[in-house]
Amino acid sequence: DQSNATLCFECPAGTFSQNPGSAVCALCGWGQYSQNGSFVCDRCPTFPQFTNTTGLLKTSVLDCFAYCEPGSAGYNGVEPCIPCYPGTTSLGTANPEPFSGFCNV
Repeated sequence: DQSNATLCFECPAGTFSQNPGSAVCALCGWGQYSQNGSFVCDRCPTFPQFTNTTGLLKTSVLDCFAYCEPGSAGYNGVEPCIPCYPGTTSLGTANPEPFSGFCNV
């Protein structure tokens, strides 16, 4: 009789579960992504250049974008990047740190 059977479901893309018996799937963080049924999140590539995501729950390496160059800024410091306005500057994110892709006065 299968009426009392409990079903296990794959964690959706952008999440993971690495512990047997988990009741919930955890979110992949910034700079990470996963496919359906993952037990770990993959990290965005760092070669030939550092890359990061624009948020959580990313599902593919295609969600990883190159960091902005000095003098430009983008959401979470990644492409698409826009040049800083006159009177502002940005060190870019060649040495990535979270939220370092902003233009400063």
